[in-house]
Amino acid sequence: MNFKVVFTDYYYPNNDQEIKILNQLKDVEIIDCTKIKKGGLKKEEEFINYVKDADAIIVQTAKISKKTIEKLTKCKIICRYAIGVDNIDVEEAKKRNIIVSNVPEYCIEEVSNTAIALLFYCLRKIGIANHSLRKNMWSYDKIYPIHRLSTLTLGLIFW
Repeated sequence: MNFKVVFTDYYYPNNDQEIKILNQLKDVEIIDCTKIKKGGLKKEEEFINYVKDADAIIVQTAKISKKTIEKLTKCKIICRYAIGVDNIDVEEAKKRNIIVSNVPEYCIEEVSNTAIALLFYCLRKIGIANHSLRKNMWSYDKIYPIHRLSTLTLGLIFW
């Protein structure tokens, strides 16, 4: 049996670890679309001919739509190099018994750090202060009042 694995796109320096692991399989064909075009192939019309007969697709930002999934003849798994799967039509994949996986712990610390940084950005009104200073229109009134974080209660809203 010959397996075909296609990397559509990724922005990492390389995928050497993945290739090393995949090469442990017997009779595996690996297509890395970043070798075809810098950054990979992100549009369906660019990658469809490479993935249509793939057993596995590894994707980062390329959209794997219903239109793409309908053309897959052998695919067993679509794996996303990220935490979310919003660029993959998961419902269509399920209908065709294609597993959709991701990297559930991808960038957890980076995202939480950014959330905290943005919280401080808003709380301390850094954007407003920066803009008014750069326009030579500085006025404390534009950023007043500035609240101390220790006096506030933080609430998170998820939707």
